[in-house]
Amino acid sequence: AEAAASRALGAAIGEALRREAALGARAVETARRRADLDALTQRITAEMEEADPAAHFARPVTPLPAAERAALTGQVERLMTRLRRIGPPNPEALAEWEGESARWKTLTDGLSDVESAARSLRGVLAELDRLMAERFGVTFARVAEEFADSFADLFGGGSAKLVLAEGDGAGAGGVEIVAQPPGKKLQALSLLSGGERALTAAALLFAILRVNPSPFCVLDEVDAALDESNVVRFRERLKRLTDRTQMVVITHNRGTIEGADTLYGITMGLDGVSRILSMRLDGAARPVLAEA
Repeated sequence: AEAAASRALGAAIGEALRREAALGARAVETARRRADLDALTQRITAEMEEADPAAHFARPVTPLPAAERAALTGQVERLMTRLRRIGPPNPEALAEWEGESARWKTLTDGLSDVESAARSLRGVLAELDRLMAERFGVTFARVAEEFADSFADLFGGGSAKLVLAEGDGAGAGGVEIVAQPPGKKLQALSLLSGGERALTAAALLFAILRVNPSPFCVLDEVDAALDESNVVRFRERLKRLTDRTQMVVITHNRGTIEGADTLYGITMGLDGVSRILSMRLDGAARPVLAEA
């Protein structure tokens, strides 16, 4: 009986030791899991900004299928990678944003002012284009009318007209002259003789001076290619303009000289030095000059 009791006591002690070892292992496992829970709680607090992680664990959790769980895990990993690339929060970000926002507003306001000024300038340019086109049309019509009259007077007949040439799209076209001297057909300026072209150019100049007089005008041997009859008409037409324009004419033509009020001549003496000779002609002096 004593041996049986001893065996029972040994078995009880062994069982007690086994259970104590099991409790120790469970205590270690519990401590490990508590440490894991604490680490997870800190991670949730830091990364998910959960004010109360315990409340997060207290929510009912529905197990997810393996595929959906894998997809969500991959998405979380990608988002975490992006967060790491972004880096930690910048405490100066708000101040920088406010500065950039103020700069953006300044630039936006400046751009608005520039666009408004550009619209205003485009309006002014359009108005100027309209006024220039309108005034050019009026002036061109007057010059064309005077040109036709001057041409007929200088040529002793015939007709001529100014024609606006069409532009190529990049700008306004030019002005073409179509002339018909007495006894000839209507033709372009380039087909006229040298004297006819000179007389036509003089007719155009006189027409412009009639419409918009200039204080003075310098003519350099424009009568060189004219015959005697044309010189007389040229001189008389020139005299009509002297009431509003002072004409300075460089010429060797005696017929033109006869219509001058003041003469200036350049001569060279025997010593090789050029001299200027001047003579003011009045009504009494002109007949004497004509007889010379």
